[in-house]
Amino acid sequence: METKKEKAIALCRVSTDEQLKNNSLNRQNEAVMMTAERHNLEIVRTWSGSASSKSGKNLERKDLKEMMDYCRRNKQIRYVIVDEPDRFMRSVHEAGWYFTELDKLNIKVLFSDEKMNNGDVLSKLLIEVGLITGEMSNEERAKKTKAGHEKAIRDGRYPFVPPLGYMRGKIKGVHEIDPIVGPLLKAQLIRIANGLASPTIALQDYNHSVELAGLKKAPLKMDKWRLICTNPFYCGIIEVHKIVDASNPNGLHQKLITKEQREKIVEAFDGKSKNQKGPNTSGNPLYPFNQMITHVGCPCNKSKYDTFVGVTVKNNQGKEYEKYRCRGCYMYISREEMREKIEAIVASMELTKDGEKALHESLTKVFDLEEGDFESKSIKLRSQRAAAKKEADRLFDCYLAEQPGPMKDSIKCRFEEISRRIKMYDKKIDELGNSDALELRKFCAFAISFVSNLARNILELSPAKMQLCKQLLFPDGFYIDENKNVYTPKISPLYRLKSIKNGSEEPSNSLMVRAKRL
Repeated sequence: METKKEKAIALCRVSTDEQLKNNSLNRQNEAVMMTAERHNLEIVRTWSGSASSKSGKNLERKDLKEMMDYCRRNKQIRYVIVDEPDRFMRSVHEAGWYFTELDKLNIKVLFSDEKMNNGDVLSKLLIEVGLITGEMSNEERAKKTKAGHEKAIRDGRYPFVPPLGYMRGKIKGVHEIDPIVGPLLKAQLIRIANGLASPTIALQDYNHSVELAGLKKAPLKMDKWRLICTNPFYCGIIEVHKIVDASNPNGLHQKLITKEQREKIVEAFDGKSKNQKGPNTSGNPLYPFNQMITHVGCPCNKSKYDTFVGVTVKNNQGKEYEKYRCRGCYMYISREEMREKIEAIVASMELTKDGEKALHESLTKVFDLEEGDFESKSIKLRSQRAAAKKEADRLFDCYLAEQPGPMKDSIKCRFEEISRRIKMYDKKIDELGNSDALELRKFCAFAISFVSNLARNILELSPAKMQLCKQLLFPDGFYIDENKNVYTPKISPLYRLKSIKNGSEEPSNSLMVRAKRL
């Protein structure tokens, strides 16, 4: 009667294309199959393929992580079969971790050399020697690779992936200028160096020119654009500070710009933030009342910490809740409850007749000023259009004079971009010419309708506009007490509180609306 075979899994690995071509995987597969037969085991799954076994990387190796997950899910697995220790990995320290984890699962590692499977001191020594030999081989390979990179850089060659605007050349490490991207990038670098364009404008023009050239490339962003533009490679300098730490001021590749131009480019970026954006003043639209609500009973009263800010809170199960929190005492109130309370305050206000009259007069003045400003805007747009037309004429002449090649294509792209800009100016000038269609009556009707229905509209405002609304209508902001009653001390003279009928009940949650006219 045939005995039931125990379950095993197998691991076969190569780390280089050379090993793959030398039939290493097939040899390993045969070795683990023979080992399984000797121990009367059934291999139920095999991990076989290319995986780097560099020291410090094995805990994240995909094949090993999948193997461990599989062993944890399948309790019937009792063995892991590997040809040789260095096929498992080339790191003594990390191999020890895996051996320990497998031992916890009552799984033993078997090798094709039976001398390593006895479990005695000699077996352990042979396994350790195999792992150490593999680790030493990796170190030796890394040293040779590093030495090769350093020599290439000393010779003026760049032994890595070509930077943007270059492609691999006929001589290894001497990259050549890409006939399409190279001139496009060079044009923008020179514009920045000569002060003809800011880094931001140059980035926009480069992305646009790449798109016009039909290249299916994702647009660059400012953080990467900064690194590209300030890369000394473009002025003939090779600098590497990652895999190796070496430099050569005289690279053999053809330069896009001079060293003086590169210095000007670095100055253009100097002192700017990485993304060249100012502070985010738009606020968080989820919490438009940030720092507008004062906590009356807070121990930090009359300080900058007695106001509420919006936060997202997680419970023990990981569920998120949107709340307002006092910065001083950490009192919480839900975002929705705060919205309802403030909406109730605003709903209790109505526009007065005098307020509507004053508002109408102010809107008329604003409308008249806006109408008077149309002419100056039109003059500015016409001036910009004239400058763009002059630039388009110049580019057209250059295009006719230039010989066929990448530079002529670049001029064509720039000409088409300027032509689109001229069409945009024409459209804006036409829109200004039709400004009389903005009737004052409709303008005022919309504005008065908005302020008359403020309770509905105020919650749709952006945080920045909410601040303006607060300054105009609720100059002291909102207050909340220990019982979560919300009120405002002052309201604009444009409004009054609606009269409350006798016998009416106070709103839910003891909401109080206390306000006085300015």
